[in-house]
Amino acid sequence: MKATKSPASITVLASANGGPNYSQLLIQAQEQRCLANKLINLKPRIDNKEPKRYSHLNLGSSRGNGGGGSNALFREQEIAKENSMLLKKMLNIIKRKN
Repeated sequence: MKATKSPASITVLASANGGPNYSQLLIQAQEQRCLANKLINLKPRIDNKEPKRYSHLNLGSSRGNGGGGSNALFREQEIAKENSMLLKKMLNIIKRKN
């Protein structure tokens, strides 16, 4: 038997007398249909959904839903105030040692 390529990219097996082997063609056609059906019914394996949002992990910044931006600004001001107070205390300690 000789294997030849037809224009439709189907491998055609020729029998000993030179004619096509129809049982092989039928099997190949069935396999191609089965593969096509599998490809059509194939479901995606990648989860593209947005991740769940947990309220206890919300940092209150402008990220996310936008609520809580004022809390972040208040916290930054509070931190700046505490930092300036600590800096003054450190300067007083350094002045006393000198």
